[in-house]
Amino acid sequence: MFKRMLVFLCLLLFANIYIANADYTLTLEDKVLTQKIEAKLVTIIESNSKYTYEAIISFLEKSINNATNERTKKMFEMIVSDFNKKINTTTTATTTPPTTTTNTNTGTTTSTTSNNTETNKVTILAWWNIFEIDNYLVSRWLIAKWDYVSYVESAENISKLSESFSFIYTQKTLEWYLYPDTYEINSWDFKISDLVKKQLENFDAKIYKKLFVYEDWTPKYMNEIIESVINLASIVEKEEKNLQEKPVVAWILKRAVRNYQKLWVDITVCYPHRLTEAECKAKVSEYLNSESEYNTHFITRLPPTPISNPSYETVNATLNHKETDYYYYLHDASWKVYYAKTLEEHEKNKELYLK
Repeated sequence: MFKRMLVFLCLLLFANIYIANADYTLTLEDKVLTQKIEAKLVTIIESNSKYTYEAIISFLEKSINNATNERTKKMFEMIVSDFNKKINTTTTATTTPPTTTTNTNTGTTTSTTSNNTETNKVTILAWWNIFEIDNYLVSRWLIAKWDYVSYVESAENISKLSESFSFIYTQKTLEWYLYPDTYEINSWDFKISDLVKKQLENFDAKIYKKLFVYEDWTPKYMNEIIESVINLASIVEKEEKNLQEKPVVAWILKRAVRNYQKLWVDITVCYPHRLTEAECKAKVSEYLNSESEYNTHFITRLPPTPISNPSYETVNATLNHKETDYYYYLHDASWKVYYAKTLEEHEKNKELYLK
């Protein structure tokens, strides 16, 4: 009964806000913040949490502090004020021990405690680039669009982080240092900086210290070589999903780079246009003939930066490639790979498998 009452009150409050502010034009920032509030309220109310009242007020008060303009701030203050008045006349908030609930549909475990912290998990997949990670975090209502991208491309942030992580030496982007894995987060007080720090610590432990330094922690390779390996691995990660085939594909691409040949990899073309892999598949034909530093249909070298964040397995496969006589490869609709030693064989494979 209490849950239903809260749903009704929230809907009524938002309806009143839209009516009261009908003469105003919402900015993009306002809309993002409003959407985050709506989604979070629904999540709170429909969960099994016993801290519904305190949690809602806490979230709304944080939104006031994050307001982008005076109108937005007043809007949130009005929500808090009305919410307090209506709740105080109907019920009194209670305190209960911490609870843990598991969503059986997603396998996500959430722990809620009396200090309004909520532990949740996010899973960053190996072939994702920073645009895909950003999209994912937006879909989880943790950030506004482009917040993650802005953070990992900030020269100031990169410079500061390089003081703690010696392997960071580029000022362009943190793409390729952001290790793909499952991370615990505080969904009530999510900070991009906390997630990025965990990703960098993971990269240090799972890639850098395992593959690029000796037991006494002295580097095995120059920074430029490490960057080239990761750069190529980021392409292999996008190009080949089968772990057994990665060393072969890595060798074909590595040999092309060494011989100053074009890689002819479509996925690199989309990176400067800040597209996800799904968006790239839909739009890549628009960019294939455009000259850019990332268009491997034109350049005979690696792109200026990696295009994804590869896993240990892919970096290892790239570093320890498998030499073959193959010069070409392609994938059919089921993502099965077909190799060729000559251009004639490759063209034949196109006829057979790219229908």
